[in-house]
Amino acid sequence: MSKDFLVVLTTTYNEAPLVPWFLRYYGTFAEKIIVYDDGSTDGTRDLLAGQQGVEVHDWTGDDGIDETERLSWSYRCKAAMVGQCDWLMIVDFDEFIFGPYKFDNEVRTVLAEEEARGTDVVQTSGFNMMHKDSADAGVPNCWDYNKSVQLWHLIPHGVYAPVYSKPVVVTPESKVNWHRGRHQLNECVIKLSLKPRLKLLHFRYLSPGYTKTR
Repeated sequence: MSKDFLVVLTTTYNEAPLVPWFLRYYGTFAEKIIVYDDGSTDGTRDLLAGQQGVEVHDWTGDDGIDETERLSWSYRCKAAMVGQCDWLMIVDFDEFIFGPYKFDNEVRTVLAEEEARGTDVVQTSGFNMMHKDSADAGVPNCWDYNKSVQLWHLIPHGVYAPVYSKPVVVTPESKVNWHRGRHQLNECVIKLSLKPRLKLLHFRYLSPGYTKTR
């Protein structure tokens, strides 16, 4: 059986407004999206179910998706993907891994180049994305826009956030040693990309009202 080139792995709880944007974006360049849902009650599970290339599993933690359990889950899932894919993106549901420019398939191009170099982890530059004008705006309704429109087209403004320059684009075989939250690496022997080659767009702080509801 042939391996996938790229798999996206994430967790979710009550993220219905983001679901169609998440699938629309990652579906353009990932072969598979694996989602662990913690009993969402807002229709998130229904929006994910039956979508092509999407696997949905139950989150098995007893106390919700806390950072300690999420870290253990990350290691378990990474180990399970050895031999199943070349690259793994382990992201939060509001994190979109973006290319250096805006060219089609550039994420896959970057990963192919780093694979040829024997890279274990592709470094990212993190940005907190936010609406430019409205203090009350949240996530735009995906169904109001044609399929060529992505969330970053509508919310292109962000502030550089080093804490979100997360080392979450990895090979399953890599010996990464994440700090809690996966925001940085503890001491480990891996080969990093020479510079951040991808962006991590973090769509959490879109407005005070939206952030409060989350």
